[in-house]
Amino acid sequence: ADGAVGSTGAAGLPGAAGTNGKTVAYGSTNPGTGTGVDGDFYINTATNSLFGPKVSGAWPSGISLVGPTGATGLTGATGADGAVGSTGAAGLPGAAGTNGKTVAYGSTNPGTGTGVDGDFYINTATNTLFGPKVSGAWPSGVSLVGPTGATGATGLTGSTGATGPAGPAPAGTGIVTVSSGTLQTSGLLTGDVTSSGAGLATSIGANKVTNAMLAGSIAASKFVGTDITTLGTITTGTWNGTTLAITNGGTGSTTQNFVDLTNDQSIGGAKQFQKAATNTIAYNAETSLTIDFGQSNLAYTSGGGTAPAYILQNIKNGGAYSLILTSTTNSGVGTFTAAGFTIKYMGTTSLTTGKDHIYSFIAVGSVVYVSMATEN
Repeated sequence: ADGAVGSTGAAGLPGAAGTNGKTVAYGSTNPGTGTGVDGDFYINTATNSLFGPKVSGAWPSGISLVGPTGATGLTGATGADGAVGSTGAAGLPGAAGTNGKTVAYGSTNPGTGTGVDGDFYINTATNTLFGPKVSGAWPSGVSLVGPTGATGATGLTGSTGATGPAGPAPAGTGIVTVSSGTLQTSGLLTGDVTSSGAGLATSIGANKVTNAMLAGSIAASKFVGTDITTLGTITTGTWNGTTLAITNGGTGSTTQNFVDLTNDQSIGGAKQFQKAATNTIAYNAETSLTIDFGQSNLAYTSGGGTAPAYILQNIKNGGAYSLILTSTTNSGVGTFTAAGFTIKYMGTTSLTTGKDHIYSFIAVGSVVYVSMATEN
């Protein structure tokens, strides 16, 4: 008889690894050599192409999964109308229309740069129409104003105005008459003008008699009472006439001019002054080595240095001038030049540092004599 069933034996060892299955990969581009393994397939979903199987690490050419286009089917029955669609977007702007023609205007005639062909132009100053412009040029203008109309018929004569009041009766010998309140003469008035009673006025209004109306000179016999008797005339600043005494504001001479307080002037003859004659102000040349004695006969400067050389301007023959050197750093011998003059030094020495110095100049003829003094 059979014996009893034995117990379950121990589990066996794992079997060997099975062969890798094949894969169908896909993508939107063709497969590269690094895609998949031998035996795999690949679908390019963008072109619907099948590649595979991969052999020896290379993919064969793809085969399209889409067959050729079939024959056109029979026309189907007309479908029912669909629902109305929504309004479409606005269309693009149409092409620009042809430019219209313009009637321009101005107060002068149009130039070639005004308007375009086909335009018209009105000159509002002369009421003239130009146009149309052709080939960039304006034709001659045509007046918008018609010719002057014929002269109208003469109007009716107005009624006679009222007679004015009678004028005053003329006085004298009858050479003067009155017309509408205006004195009139038959010719030029000669001789003296006099008044008689309430006749002609003895005064003449301002600006009623001009120089152009007064021909010739007024005779001395015509000046009466407190009028001035003519003694002479002044021509371009020169007195022409008899001597006017100094006590009466004259020059005491028939040949000397009055004193000019603005411009340079030569005054002949010896003059005596009861008070000292002084310069208005000493001229400050600041640091300049050019001294303009046209500013004042007394000048000063802080300019200098070692053996300073100064230029003197506006020296006049017969003049006396003084120059003060205020710089205390001067040294050496100072020298001077003046256009048109020879400089001669009279006992001048070297400048002393730390001291002020005064130079005196006397111009005689074409020579300037220079002397100096040094601060103690």
